[in-house]
Amino acid sequence: MVYSPVTVHKNPKRSKRPTTYSRWTPEEDEILRHAIAIHGPARWSLVATHIPNRSPMQCSTRWMGALNPHIHKGRWTDYEDSILRYSVQEFANFVDHEGRSMPMPWNKIAERIPNRTGIQCQARWTEALDPTVRKGKWTADEDVLLRLGVVELGRSWIRIAETIEGRTQVKINSHPTTNIAIY
Repeated sequence: MVYSPVTVHKNPKRSKRPTTYSRWTPEEDEILRHAIAIHGPARWSLVATHIPNRSPMQCSTRWMGALNPHIHKGRWTDYEDSILRYSVQEFANFVDHEGRSMPMPWNKIAERIPNRTGIQCQARWTEALDPTVRKGKWTADEDVLLRLGVVELGRSWIRIAETIEGRTQVKINSHPTTNIAIY
C-alpha cells in the first residue's frame, strides 16, 4: 500500500501497549514534512494520522531532532554557551509562591538562543557546562553506589543519577560497569 502525504490513516499502534522503535525511512520523513506543511509543527496528533505506525511523540521527536531546518544541530559556539550560562544563573533561584524551587524553564532559555531547543539546552548544560557535574575518574565509593543503584532500581539511569552526587544519567549509562552483568 502506498501512503499519500495527504491521506489520513488510522494508526494501529495507538493503543495502550508500548510501541517498538524502528528506524525512520526516507518515505516517512517525506510524509512527515508534508503533514507538517498541512497542520504545522505543533499539532502532533493530527500530523501522526498521516504516518502509519508512528505516534505523535515519535513525529515530534523526529521533526525536532532531525528534520526541522530551523534547528541547529552542530557544535555550540562560545556565544551560545555564554547565553546558556547566564540564563541558567538567572533562573536557578526562582521559587514558587510557597517557596519551593521551580524547575529550570529550558524552553524559555532556548528562546534566547536562536535555532536551539529546550532539550538541546538542557543536554548542553547537564553534560558539558554544569560545574557541579563530575567529569573524571570514578571513585570506589561511586562504583559501589552505582552497583547498589542497579540492584535496587534496575537500569533506570535517571533514578540512579539522583543517588550519586555530581554524576548524570548519561555519565552513569556510559560507565563501564553498566556494560557488564552486575545483577
